[in-house]
Amino acid sequence: MLGVFGYTESGCSPAEFALGISAFRIYIGFIFLTCLVKVTSIFFQAIGMPVKAMLIALMRDVIFVVPLAYLLPLASKEAFYWSAPISDVMTFIVSAAMLIAVFRQISGGEDEKPAEEAAVLPSQKGVIVTISREHGAGGAEIAKRLAKALGVPFYDKEVTSLIAAESGLAQEYVDKIETKDSALYSLYLSTEANRTAVAAQQKVLEKIAKEGSCVIVGRAADHVLRDYDPYRVFIYAPLEYRKGRIMHNYGDGEDEAAENIEKADKRRAKFYESVSGKTWGNRENYDLMVDSSAGIDRVVKLILDGISAQA
Repeated sequence: MLGVFGYTESGCSPAEFALGISAFRIYIGFIFLTCLVKVTSIFFQAIGMPVKAMLIALMRDVIFVVPLAYLLPLASKEAFYWSAPISDVMTFIVSAAMLIAVFRQISGGEDEKPAEEAAVLPSQKGVIVTISREHGAGGAEIAKRLAKALGVPFYDKEVTSLIAAESGLAQEYVDKIETKDSALYSLYLSTEANRTAVAAQQKVLEKIAKEGSCVIVGRAADHVLRDYDPYRVFIYAPLEYRKGRIMHNYGDGEDEAAENIEKADKRRAKFYESVSGKTWGNRENYDLMVDSSAGIDRVVKLILDGISAQA
């Protein structure tokens, strides 16, 4: 409504008022796309990709809109108002491309590397040994030597390939399920792809167990195969010992080794809890808990003795 001097009640002239309405409509023209972008950012955070999540969060309001707000007015003053909708569209396109790439990775697209060949090996009746381990405690090495001493198949990374084949998911994605670092890891594990992988993991582990004796590392196998009465071992070691192993094996510095240990153990604990509903490393869940700093060969012998005593 115009006032007595030809201005609106807001103090603007009709031309200014019309310009304001036009600018407002332009500025929020594609703002609905930000809702989809925010969902995509939350999704990446949930599945343990914080860098992608942060990039998307900054893309619209910093990476695109700030340069456009400076550059577009060089063409015309009115062009400034288009900085927001252009940013909305560009952010949506980039976010969609990133999302498609991740889904291709999860499902194993044509560009993915083929999964390494692996098979469930025949065995004989006997004992199934499951090895849970703290990061850097040498659990995989102990398990491998134990399997050789028992003369039975050893499964570690091979399980990843078998789960990928069973689920149809990319091997790289399956391999990261137990090792993702995310503040929303519980939500990450609840995604459909991960539920599919966990279901495939149970089928794979049961196939392995039905073949007979074996040694299996990780994957919450002690819980998954509880009906097969496995001999459940948990390998731990003092922090300094584990840091030393990681520094020697991977060339990490002391601080980096300590950080990797903390993150890896936290991830393993969350994964184990998500699958079993139990606490990782709780002595009640295992038949034997052994300190690997006593020496790899000695630990293998202790496990062999424990198996013999249980038989």
